[in-house]
Amino acid sequence: MFILFGTRQTTKQMTAGKEYLCPRCNNVRRWPVTRYTSWFSLFFIPVIPYRNKYYEMCPVCRAGREVKEGQFG
Repeated sequence: MFILFGTRQTTKQMTAGKEYLCPRCNNVRRWPVTRYTSWFSLFFIPVIPYRNKYYEMCPVCRAGREVKEGQFG
């Protein structure tokens, strides 16, 4: 049986981010803002995006938080 449709997620780094002190690993680094886009796919090809989420993440330990679309720049 072939699966003709499904979902897929892509990522894209949006900005270099701001410097933060990570509460988990205590490193001061720039936390880049990354956009995660969820897609409906057809024959393994992303066709229709249905959700965008933005996250700031510590590059050392990968701890992070979700941010709204207009809160970074």
